[in-house]
Amino acid sequence: VFVLMTQGAKDLDVDDWRTNTVYQGYNSSSPQVAWFWEFVRSQTDQKRRQLLAFSTSLTHPPYGGFASMQPRFCISRGGDSDRLPTSQTCFCTIMLPRYRTKLNLFSKIRKALEESPEEFTRV
Repeated sequence: VFVLMTQGAKDLDVDDWRTNTVYQGYNSSSPQVAWFWEFVRSQTDQKRRQLLAFSTSLTHPPYGGFASMQPRFCISRGGDSDRLPTSQTCFCTIMLPRYRTKLNLFSKIRKALEESPEEFTRV
């Protein structure tokens, strides 16, 4: 029971994650947001957890799912489109530049995860 309370649900629920996400500088129908969720869905569970850790420092959603996360997971528009995405883990925020193509967004997120500190790649 303790493990479940501290690590949340066993499977990462992408629909729950998406439903309980807030946006700054984007909205749920922005191309970059649609591409972001397409990227998330195309990844293995381990890679999804790595992305979650990159953005929040958590490898699991809290007990009760993403609706229980405080602050809420946020996709914020920020940074130059030639740069990698960054994060503000204390605020559960990924700073996603306004990439012009889906391929560019996929490539930049992959590269950011590859270059992440070891604690974000060990899930």
